[in-house]
Amino acid sequence: MVRRSLLLLVALSVVGCSPKPETPWASYELEGTVVELKPAEKVAILDHGAIGDWMGAMQMGFPVRDPEEFAKLAEGMKIKATVKAKGYEEYYLENIVVSPPQ
Repeated sequence: MVRRSLLLLVALSVVGCSPKPETPWASYELEGTVVELKPAEKVAILDHGAIGDWMGAMQMGFPVRDPEEFAKLAEGMKIKATVKAKGYEEYYLENIVVSPPQ
């Protein structure tokens, strides 16, 4: 009986310690205006519209991993881009397209 209880306890602790399934990366289209750039962090603060079913319209910062993509940006620019997101904890911009001035 003690041995069975010990085995059950070990089995439950192993199940409780198993890793959570990893959240997959999702892609969303974004349209917005560059409000501010933070070059040291490679972050673009954007005023953006709703981003699919991921996030409502607001002003927030987005990391830009590719230095060439970040270099395209200037305050006041209107852009379209792809947001790569892993839940709400990890996200960044890629495929940035600067809209022509109007």
